[in-house]
Amino acid sequence: LVMHHLDVYRIEQLDETARKTAEEVLQETKSGKTLAAIAEARKLSVVTGAPVSRFATTDTVVPRGLLPDIFKAEKGGVVMGQTESGYAVVRVTDIVTATTDTESGDFKRLLETISAAIANDLVQEYTRALRKEYPVTINRAAIDAFYAQP
Repeated sequence: LVMHHLDVYRIEQLDETARKTAEEVLQETKSGKTLAAIAEARKLSVVTGAPVSRFATTDTVVPRGLLPDIFKAEKGGVVMGQTESGYAVVRVTDIVTATTDTESGDFKRLLETISAAIANDLVQEYTRALRKEYPVTINRAAIDAFYAQP
């Protein structure tokens, strides 16, 4: 695929325009306007998504790249970030404390991830300690000689 300099320039210009528009929308929300009102005035679209968790899957309308900033924001906070197709401005409308439901899929995934990480860390530390305490060298010539015997 060969792109001409003009094509690259156009793409950069479109990206810059989208970024500026998102920044302007972000500023307008700080004056108290709703995203719906701003979007209507600018002929942009607004999508209200379902609640998301830190472990959101691909079935959410919220771009995964914005999740860290969203979870740092307070209720009513607005964040902006780049997406695959441009930029998004997201308002945090509510914060729900996580349940301690040990049967939820999110909890099970977190438990599996943490358990695997801890097990891996323990094995690595144990191996490192053993190598430090009992340094081992492999004598390939002796092994070859042993297996070469009839």
